[in-house]
Amino acid sequence: MQPGRKIRLLILGSCVSRDIFEFCDASDFEIVEYFARTGLASLNGAPAIDQVALDQIISPFQRRVVSYDMDKSFWTKLESLSFDLLLLDFIDDRFDMLRTKDGGLITLSSDYVAVAGKPPRRGRITSTSKEKRRLWLAGWQRLLTELDRLKLRDKVVVNQVGWADRTIAGQALEHPAAAKRAALNGMLSWMHDHIELTLPEARWLTYPEALLQADPGHKWGLAPFHYAQGFYDQAILQLREHAEDRPRRPSACADTNPFARATT
Repeated sequence: MQPGRKIRLLILGSCVSRDIFEFCDASDFEIVEYFARTGLASLNGAPAIDQVALDQIISPFQRRVVSYDMDKSFWTKLESLSFDLLLLDFIDDRFDMLRTKDGGLITLSSDYVAVAGKPPRRGRITSTSKEKRRLWLAGWQRLLTELDRLKLRDKVVVNQVGWADRTIAGQALEHPAAAKRAALNGMLSWMHDHIELTLPEARWLTYPEALLQADPGHKWGLAPFHYAQGFYDQAILQLREHAEDRPRRPSACADTNPFARATT
């Protein structure tokens, strides 16, 4: 990195990754684009523009992220934008998807469902189904192909996070139910394992279990992936190390991270 130049990031992930730069002193970072409430399974599908729904979304941010999910513009931005790190997390794969009548895919995010209404049962793809895994694998393979074509493999950083089961005070979280949380974490671990196998160049943000607990005082409210300040502080330190290509020091984080890859 050149002295004084900002570290440019392209984020495909959730608020877990985006909040790092809101809750920390991140003046040395620049987010060139942020794709949220979507995922590789949806982005690899055919575009599906629901203009009626988009026109009803008042928030510019919410309209933009839903539009990005529909038009699949991640792939053109991946090629056209200049960035130092591609930061990934898969928390937003928690949403089901809808296959439209013409074969397109739309993520059933809360923003979309709020204006489009309850989606039909027909065409729905649940977040932890075999079909979702198949579509995610196809999307991941497309990403690998693009990373190779654009020579970007060494820019990938995976934020290894998941769904907490208790708060920082040690209280059990009731939402979502334990079975659903286990299924979602199982999906995330499966994704992390596959990334480890197919993209050994990827770098990782890892944390001790104590930092992966939900914070009731979080700005966005209590949720299994809204962590305490120490999590975000640790994340930005690791990102700086990756941006400077400094070797990560040996850490106990990988051994205590409850969402660790099986190969760790």
